[in-house]
Amino acid sequence: MNRLFFRYLVEVLVGIVGPMNMLPQPLRDETFLDLAAMADALGRSADYRVLRRLVARPTYTPANGQEVKTGVLLDTETTGLDHRKDEIIELGMVKFDYLADGRIVGVRDVFSAFNEPSGPISAEVTALTGITDEMVAGHRIDDTAVLACEC
Repeated sequence: MNRLFFRYLVEVLVGIVGPMNMLPQPLRDETFLDLAAMADALGRSADYRVLRRLVARPTYTPANGQEVKTGVLLDTETTGLDHRKDEIIELGMVKFDYLADGRIVGVRDVFSAFNEPSGPISAEVTALTGITDEMVAGHRIDDTAVLACEC
Protein backbone atom coordinates (compact mmCIF):
# COMPACT_ATOMS: atom_id res chain seq x y z
CA MET A 1 0.00 0.00 0.00
CA ASN A 2 1.30 3.40 -0.85
CA ARG A 3 1.61 6.57 1.22
CA LEU A 4 -1.31 8.26 -0.54
CA PHE A 5 -3.60 5.43 0.47
CA PHE A 6 -2.38 5.65 4.08
CA ARG A 7 -2.95 9.38 4.02
CA TYR A 8 -6.54 8.87 2.87
CA LEU A 9 -7.08 6.26 5.57
CA VAL A 10 -5.83 8.58 8.27
CA GLU A 11 -7.82 11.52 6.94
CA VAL A 12 -10.98 9.42 6.83
CA LEU A 13 -10.38 8.14 10.34
CA VAL A 14 -9.89 11.61 11.78
CA GLY A 15 -12.64 13.17 9.68
CA ILE A 16 -10.49 15.54 7.62
CA VAL A 17 -11.76 14.40 4.22
CA GLY A 18 -15.45 14.42 5.06
CA PRO A 19 -18.10 12.07 3.70
CA MET A 20 -16.87 8.86 2.14
CA ASN A 21 -18.51 9.76 -1.19
CA MET A 22 -15.91 12.50 -1.60
CA LEU A 23 -13.13 9.92 -1.88
CA PRO A 24 -11.98 8.51 -5.22
CA GLN A 25 -13.99 5.41 -6.27
CA PRO A 26 -11.23 2.86 -5.50
CA LEU A 27 -11.11 4.12 -1.93
CA ARG A 28 -14.91 3.92 -1.58
CA ASP A 29 -14.89 0.20 -2.34
CA GLU A 30 -16.30 -1.61 0.70
CA THR A 31 -13.02 -3.52 1.03
CA PHE A 32 -11.41 -0.29 2.18
CA LEU A 33 -14.22 0.68 4.54
CA ASP A 34 -13.56 -2.10 7.01
CA LEU A 35 -12.20 -0.22 10.03
CA ALA A 36 -10.37 -3.25 11.38
CA ALA A 37 -8.56 -3.64 8.05
CA MET A 38 -7.72 0.06 8.07
CA ALA A 39 -6.32 -0.18 11.58
CA ASP A 40 -4.29 -3.27 10.65
CA ALA A 41 -2.90 -1.53 7.56
CA LEU A 42 -1.92 1.54 9.55
CA GLY A 43 -0.44 -0.60 12.30
CA ARG A 44 1.93 -2.26 9.84
CA SER A 45 3.40 1.13 8.92
CA ALA A 46 6.27 2.55 10.94
CA ASP A 47 4.63 5.97 10.57
CA TYR A 48 1.53 5.25 12.67
CA ARG A 49 0.57 3.82 16.04
CA VAL A 50 -2.96 2.47 16.23
CA LEU A 51 -4.78 2.30 19.55
CA ARG A 52 -7.76 0.00 19.86
CA ARG A 53 -10.73 0.21 22.18
CA LEU A 54 -10.52 -2.35 24.97
CA VAL A 55 -13.42 -4.71 25.34
CA ALA A 56 -14.62 -5.08 28.92
CA ARG A 57 -14.04 -8.47 30.47
CA PRO A 58 -17.05 -10.40 31.70
CA THR A 59 -17.59 -10.43 35.47
CA TYR A 60 -15.48 -13.16 37.07
CA THR A 61 -17.29 -15.85 39.04
CA PRO A 62 -14.95 -17.79 41.33
CA ALA A 63 -15.08 -21.58 41.47
CA ASN A 64 -16.25 -23.17 44.71
CA GLY A 65 -13.67 -22.60 47.40
CA GLN A 66 -11.60 -20.25 45.26
CA GLU A 67 -10.61 -17.19 47.27
CA VAL A 68 -10.72 -13.85 45.47
CA LYS A 69 -8.74 -11.04 47.06
CA THR A 70 -8.98 -7.32 46.39
CA GLY A 71 -6.10 -4.91 45.89
CA VAL A 72 -5.59 -1.27 45.00
CA LEU A 73 -2.87 -0.02 42.72
CA LEU A 74 -1.99 3.50 43.81
CA ASP A 75 0.13 5.77 41.64
CA THR A 76 1.20 9.30 42.43
CA GLU A 77 3.27 11.77 40.48
CA THR A 78 4.90 14.59 42.42
CA THR A 79 6.91 17.73 41.83
CA GLY A 80 9.97 16.03 43.37
CA LEU A 81 11.20 13.49 45.88
CA ASP A 82 11.15 15.56 49.09
CA HIS A 83 7.91 14.81 50.94
CA ARG A 84 8.37 17.93 53.09
CA LYS A 85 8.17 20.40 50.19
CA ASP A 86 7.10 18.64 47.00
CA GLU A 87 3.45 18.25 46.01
CA ILE A 88 1.30 15.61 44.37
CA ILE A 89 0.42 16.57 40.80
CA GLU A 90 -1.43 13.39 39.82
CA LEU A 91 -3.24 10.65 41.70
CA GLY A 92 -4.35 7.40 40.08
CA MET A 93 -5.98 4.36 41.66
CA VAL A 94 -7.25 1.06 40.31
CA LYS A 95 -9.20 -1.34 42.52
CA PHE A 96 -8.97 -4.92 41.26
CA ASP A 97 -9.71 -8.52 42.22
CA TYR A 98 -7.06 -11.23 42.04
CA LEU A 99 -6.53 -14.89 42.84
CA ALA A 100 -3.99 -16.44 45.21
CA ASP A 101 -1.74 -17.27 42.21
CA GLY A 102 -1.59 -13.57 41.33
CA ARG A 103 -3.90 -13.61 38.31
CA ILE A 104 -6.00 -10.46 38.06
CA VAL A 105 -9.61 -11.45 37.40
CA GLY A 106 -11.40 -8.13 37.41
CA VAL A 107 -11.19 -4.38 37.75
CA ARG A 108 -13.72 -2.84 40.11
CA ASP A 109 -13.08 0.88 39.82
CA VAL A 110 -10.59 3.47 38.62
CA PHE A 111 -9.80 7.02 39.69
CA SER A 112 -7.51 9.59 38.13
CA ALA A 113 -7.07 13.29 38.87
CA PHE A 114 -4.55 16.08 38.38
CA ASN A 115 -3.60 18.65 40.99
CA GLU A 116 -2.15 22.09 40.27
CA PRO A 117 0.86 22.66 42.55
CA SER A 118 1.62 25.99 44.20
CA GLY A 119 4.53 26.59 41.82
CA PRO A 120 5.54 25.63 38.29
CA ILE A 121 6.49 22.04 37.45
CA SER A 122 10.20 21.75 36.70
CA ALA A 123 11.43 20.68 33.27
CA GLU A 124 12.99 17.60 34.92
CA VAL A 125 9.65 16.47 36.37
CA THR A 126 7.86 17.12 33.07
CA ALA A 127 10.51 15.09 31.22
CA LEU A 128 10.10 12.24 33.72
CA THR A 129 6.29 12.22 34.06
CA GLY A 130 5.06 13.88 30.87
CA ILE A 131 2.90 16.17 33.03
CA THR A 132 2.99 19.86 32.16
CA ASP A 133 1.78 23.00 33.91
CA GLU A 134 -0.96 23.27 31.27
CA MET A 135 -2.27 19.78 32.08
CA VAL A 136 -2.70 20.50 35.79
CA ALA A 137 -3.83 24.14 35.49
CA GLY A 138 -7.02 24.71 37.46
CA HIS A 139 -7.23 21.12 38.73
CA ARG A 140 -7.50 20.03 42.36
CA ILE A 141 -7.81 16.50 43.69
CA ASP A 142 -11.25 16.37 45.28
CA ASP A 143 -10.99 14.58 48.65
CA THR A 144 -14.71 13.77 48.56
CA ALA A 145 -14.34 12.11 45.14
CA VAL A 146 -11.34 10.10 46.40
CA LEU A 147 -13.30 8.90 49.44
CA ALA A 148 -16.38 8.13 47.30
CA CYS A 149 -14.32 6.08 44.88
CA GLU A 150 -14.81 2.35 45.26
CA CYS A 151 -11.01 2.19 45.24
